[in-house]
Amino acid sequence: MALRVRIVAVIFILCTISPLLASAYSNVQGKEPTRDANARAEDDFAQETGVKHKNDKPAEEATDVDFPRQGGYAQDENQKNGQDHYEGIENLNPFYNGGGEEQGQEQPALKLVEEPIQEAETPVGLKFNFYQKSCPAAAGIIKKVLQDVSGQDAGIRASLVRLYSHDCFVQGCDASILLDQNPNGEPTEKTAGANGQFIRGTEIIDQMKAEIEKACPGVVSCADILTLATRDALVASGIPNFEIPLGRRDGLTSIKNKAEHDLPIPTDNVNNMIELFKRKGLNEEDLATLIGAHSIGEAHCASFGYRTQNPEKIKEMNPKTPLDINHMCWNNMATLPIDSASHFQMDSLYYKGLMDKTGILESDQMIALDPRTTNYVQQYAQDQNGWHQKFTASLIKMSKIEVLTGNAGQIRKQCRFVN
Repeated sequence: MALRVRIVAVIFILCTISPLLASAYSNVQGKEPTRDANARAEDDFAQETGVKHKNDKPAEEATDVDFPRQGGYAQDENQKNGQDHYEGIENLNPFYNGGGEEQGQEQPALKLVEEPIQEAETPVGLKFNFYQKSCPAAAGIIKKVLQDVSGQDAGIRASLVRLYSHDCFVQGCDASILLDQNPNGEPTEKTAGANGQFIRGTEIIDQMKAEIEKACPGVVSCADILTLATRDALVASGIPNFEIPLGRRDGLTSIKNKAEHDLPIPTDNVNNMIELFKRKGLNEEDLATLIGAHSIGEAHCASFGYRTQNPEKIKEMNPKTPLDINHMCWNNMATLPIDSASHFQMDSLYYKGLMDKTGILESDQMIALDPRTTNYVQQYAQDQNGWHQKFTASLIKMSKIEVLTGNAGQIRKQCRFVN
């Protein structure tokens, strides 16, 4: 009886299970093995990004690191726990400690945003060949004087760029910053705190003006001389040659209070800087682009030395930066190059330094970390040629701020005084 039961059981198994096994085998023969959802998602990710594994993120996507910031920004968990808050920054910045996540691993390059800088409308009266007939020698005179002076003092190039930006941000690019006095005796822009003893380059503009007056008296404005001198200073520092529209006329007043209100200061937060730029017709991209001029600049220790005395601000810096500042700043009037890696060159090393948190100016460093501007800083750190193009566009945009043309203003005989 028991034997009969066993035989029946075997027959049942053969009749019911074997067809199922055969069916399964035939399905496998014609298909790839089934993959789980994670593996399929990984393949999709690889097709979209060109990266083999999800963990190998391109540099521009690895932005999940929170940094300590000025003015109430969230601090990362590592800092809250007393750990090194620079841990993980290499995921955001491929230049930190010399490379990407793994030595020898090729990181996808960040690509510059395709859209050009939004151009400002060129005011009526400005054009690129404005002095072609009336004073064709002007550009050559300006270039020659700059070459002679900068051969003895390369730092004059940065001084001219700073002088120009401070002029344009206060009642427009009208050479008002060059005036020594107002007809009504009111204090001039030169006496404002952000100018005063910190401005240089006015003497070289005087020299250029004197030479041009000999060739073309009463034709070329001080505002255009300062514009061309700034262009030539930038080109001599590494920016590819570019043309800039001319035809500005000189302002009749220079107001200290306007300078106090309209000039950025090193301790400004990003909100203040963006608002200031917007008042002048510039945007966040222009802000991140134009601060690159600091690549050839210097700063007095008084404008950044305070950071090393504040434990919270020390945490915002690369660990070696406070040591460098304390070593070099023996008094508040001492100066340091803002970009010590390539002091006299307009290059992307300045932006790489900001990504490494070695920027000495707090305002610059906050721009590098702020979510509204950090993407531009990252891009420029890797794309020097792209930054050069954007810088040229932003500078031309700035050169059009509130200009005087036509019969407005005057052509000064001397840049320090109205006629």
